[in-house]
Amino acid sequence: MNNSIAKPTLAQLEMQTAQYNAALNGITEEQGNRQPQQGMNSIRWIAGHLLNTRYIIRKNLTDLPTDLTLVKYFGRGSTGQLDENAPTLDEIVQRWNSFAPELQELLNGVSEEKWHAAPAIQMAIPDETFAGFVAYMAVHEAMHLGQISILKKL
Repeated sequence: MNNSIAKPTLAQLEMQTAQYNAALNGITEEQGNRQPQQGMNSIRWIAGHLLNTRYIIRKNLTDLPTDLTLVKYFGRGSTGQLDENAPTLDEIVQRWNSFAPELQELLNGVSEEKWHAAPAIQMAIPDETFAGFVAYMAVHEAMHLGQISILKKL
């Protein structure tokens, strides 16, 4: 891939996989489920939400279905309440690490035309291209990684 539009964002997503793992390293299931106060998201919810976000990027590139379990527990508008049927923190991290290379490969194969095309889902960013959509998702991811880091310190 030699698309200059995508390189910085793809590098950011790749770097954020390392940050995701570093932020979640050493977090127990009990710690991951803790909410600092009523209505605040847990580390586990944020980790699952970020995984769901990456599946949303894939959905915009392929005809592959979204993961309905991730959407139910971690999608936009979900309650943040996780029951015994929701993936554990360990399962979420394992899925992230098996999915991250697949997503990078998909994004590396995106054509110049696709990077400039409108995405299936528009985000709150002035750049209304697929490149803008992926850039928005990368910033969204970075913001939540910061939240995990703060919650881990608490």
